Amino acid sequence: MPNWCENRLEITANTAEELKTVLESVIRINNINKDHYKYDEFILDFELLLPMPKELNPEIDSNYLENFEKYGAGDWYEWRYKYWGVKWNANTQYCPDYDANNTEYSIDFDTPWCAPEAWFKVLIKKFPDVKFKLIYFEPGMFFAGIYSSIDAENCYYQYPESTSEVKLLAKEFGYEDEDWHFDSE
Repeated sequence: MPNWCENRLEITANTAEELKTVLESVIRINNINKDHYKYDEFILDFELLLPMPKELNPEIDSNYLENFEKYGAGDWYEWRYKYWGVKWNANTQYCPDYDANNTEYSIDFDTPWCAPEAWFKVLIKKFPDVKFKLIYFEPGMFFAGIYSSIDAENCYYQYPESTSEVKLLAKEFGYEDEDWHFDSE
């Protein structure tokens, strides 16, 4: 079982239509019909922006070397780390309903061990006119950071330099100072 890294993706588009285009590239909508209730479930899905080749699916018996030559990765695990930065798809925690008039949107999700840096870099290149910020905090190993889009080619990284700065980012995810105690404090 991994340490789960908590992430918040903030999107700021220039127009509502531009935001809709971005969301269609990253959000999958599941139509749920359960116990006489019907609703839509919004899920952040790395596969929509950057789908993993079907040949790399672990259920398919495939040739490692052939896959490596074709996709730059021999199996699903290598491919996901290379192109998403994490081994599993996002585990969506909070993905609000979409309002067609908004230009801003925020998604909370978890990933195993770290933030999906590689996937984030693909996202900012695909939508160079949109502002993106990815805030992350991993409570098990107590690290945090922020990735921000500057332009399509550059990603700004901000890493906390002290325990108090990590705690400040942890507050973004509902943690309080009292949740942490270190002998060196």
